[in-house]
Amino acid sequence: RELEQVLPRLGSDGLLSPEGILEGLRALHFLQEELQTQPPELALYWHTWASALGEDEVNSMLPKHLAATMKLLSDSNQSFPELMRLMNRRCVRLARSMTADEVADVASAAGKLGSRSRNVTASVIRRMAALLQTPALAESVESSHMASLLASTAKLGLDWRKKEQQEEELELWKAVADTLPSRKERTTLREYGVILNAFVDRNILSTRIHKPASRMFEICANHIMLFSASRSGLDDIDFRAKDLALIANAY
Repeated sequence: RELEQVLPRLGSDGLLSPEGILEGLRALHFLQEELQTQPPELALYWHTWASALGEDEVNSMLPKHLAATMKLLSDSNQSFPELMRLMNRRCVRLARSMTADEVADVASAAGKLGSRSRNVTASVIRRMAALLQTPALAESVESSHMASLLASTAKLGLDWRKKEQQEEELELWKAVADTLPSRKERTTLREYGVILNAFVDRNILSTRIHKPASRMFEICANHIMLFSASRSGLDDIDFRAKDLALIANAY
């Protein structure tokens, strides 16, 4: 009864609109966080909501709705195969119009949920590369966005079946290598660690883009050394030994 009082009701007017879907998922996520567990009643609600989201509901989502839905599911550690299939298909269709925030959220969610859809991964890789390579859009991409996407790509470790997909992925890594040095003043140590280790995990330094990648490593190393030595204006949150250890592991 307590859950029924807090959660929106399925079937009420507008509930299965994109905004209504998010309202229900946010309520479920909030309750799960508050309870710090998942009682059978709450698990039933998750399954009820997931089952109610069919093709029509998913196809009504814009990029912002799709990214937010995937993020809520991953943050709640909830994965439903049929719903993921529908969202993956919608993601491929919408990727071209996604913002950097949306690409990062989709990629991070896919990584957490273990979604190994080559089409989804290829579509968000293609979109992020396009953002970075378009001067008018490149400034919208922060190091945090690059870190989220590269970490997920490296984590999934997909072996591309088509050479074109391999080349598209390398275009992303090259775009990151060209861009990151210009973001050095607003990149955190944690983001450096994630990005640099992703390059190593994906063995990018032994590919055709090894020169721009090596140049990025060199520029970043010089900046990180100065940044770490001075520690000027840094507090304990910004400067952590474990972040430096992660960076050192990459080098």
